[in-house]
Amino acid sequence: MIGGRLAWDMITSRHMIEIKRRIIMFGRDNHCITLVL
Repeated sequence: MIGGRLAWDMITSRHMIEIKRRIIMFGRDNHCITLVL
């Protein structure tokens, strides 16, 4: 769990814009997930 979390933090910090863009596009179909994230 810890290793996965660290890897996720690194990915989010590097590709925050990409992830936000994906979340916005994905959120159009699933609003609940965008609220959780």
